[in-house]
Amino acid sequence: MKKMVNCVLPALLLAFALPVVSCGGGNRTVQRTSADEVTDYSGRWNDTDARLVAEEMINDCLSRPWLNKFKEEAGRAPVVRVRLVKNRSREHIDVNVFTKQIERALLNSGEIEFKAKTDEINQLRAEQEEGASGFVSDDSAPDIGNEAGVDFVLIGQINMMLDQSDNLQAKTYQITMELHNTTTAKKAWIGEKDIKKIIKQKKSTW
Repeated sequence: MKKMVNCVLPALLLAFALPVVSCGGGNRTVQRTSADEVTDYSGRWNDTDARLVAEEMINDCLSRPWLNKFKEEAGRAPVVRVRLVKNRSREHIDVNVFTKQIERALLNSGEIEFKAKTDEINQLRAEQEEGASGFVSDDSAPDIGNEAGVDFVLIGQINMMLDQSDNLQAKTYQITMELHNTTTAKKAWIGEKDIKKIIKQKKSTW
């Protein structure tokens, strides 16, 4: 009898444990991937877009004549600050993620002196006025002046054009960045980058 109990008890415990394991696991699977890998499931603006645009924009900006011209005239590297990037796409976009990517690309370039931090007070005030939509109106655009110790400020905006028919949707994000000289108020550089996405929907309901 003792041997039977010793055999039955582990079997009963295993039988009760199996449903718990299967319920806890469910049908979900998790796969790790590189943070640099391009992922796009919804067709909306995402962290990959922010990173790729920021890197390409800053690489183009720092390759233009304004940088060497300033270094020759001033005898030093320029001090740059990133100001508010406006979201005019009418789609929720976390502009803070994009701004941080811009700041990261500037800082890691080693070509300029980076003035931290983004004008977060104006940015937070604008976001509070506009609500949680992520959209910032033209009224919240910061002034170029009043930047003590800063030679250039970088501002930008994100626009979106949408074209759709039946089960196809073409979405184009247009990102524009401008570098302004705080002393002369002249534009030193203008950069533009387009991201186009074609989205297919099984049903014609968007």
